[in-house]
Amino acid sequence: METSGPPKKDALNAITGAPQVLLTPPSPIHAQTTNLRIVSPILHIPDHPPITTTLTRTQLTILFPTLHIFILPSHPSIALLPANSITYTGVSNALKWYEADVKDSSTLFISTIDGTVEIYQALAFMGNNVKGDLLGYLFSQIEKEIGGSVCLDDIKDVWKLRSLPFTEGVMRLVVRRLARALLARNSPKVQGDLTKRLDAEGGFEQVIEDEERVWDWVKSEPYLAGQVVRVMGRMEKERKRAVRTSPAKRVRRMVRKRSAVNCFESVLQTVEEETY
Repeated sequence: METSGPPKKDALNAITGAPQVLLTPPSPIHAQTTNLRIVSPILHIPDHPPITTTLTRTQLTILFPTLHIFILPSHPSIALLPANSITYTGVSNALKWYEADVKDSSTLFISTIDGTVEIYQALAFMGNNVKGDLLGYLFSQIEKEIGGSVCLDDIKDVWKLRSLPFTEGVMRLVVRRLARALLARNSPKVQGDLTKRLDAEGGFEQVIEDEERVWDWVKSEPYLAGQVVRVMGRMEKERKRAVRTSPAKRVRRMVRKRSAVNCFESVLQTVEEETY
């Protein structure tokens, strides 16, 4: 998946704009076109228009392995999907993505980040293996986008999908992204860099204001704020543990406690152990 347009500023400095996500078609090896009249079930989600597709029944079953569960016994041509467990956008865009690939496997399907999450969730809910190639590919693209230059509005749109099944992994990405950014923002090095940039660039106050909007939103979501604080604490412990166990730190401790000869011998032994 690639992002169109120039790279944005850091995720938590960019507040406007919705990046478009280009998804490489799934290239289903079992999908085939046909000149015969297509008779596929109509997908219906309550309070939404019916969803039709040009896919054959076989192709539709490949895309949605558990579709048969939702076929109405009295109306075999209608599949009734639960409104609270799947989104209209996710189902319809998953179909469009697959249809585009059947027609031309080189076609790129454009989607927003939250739209890609909805496609992922719809495919997972309809029976695709979350550890399979298709969903693994989608999740890797979502992870790449959330971990890169993503704006606050996109984060908000993704977070709104948290009540849907199979989105837990995506929400953990959001929490970790916010936690990393907050830890970096509060670090002395970043604070010093911000001061230098503020002195060198006029109007940099807007960046600071944008960051404050992010944290104001996080604090307005009690559950999200709690998760972010918890992950921040874990990350900080891991950072301190890494510093405490680093070779340079061990050398400094040995210098304080041992003679120069013993320290040198211990360092050589440490290097040999790490080498082998």
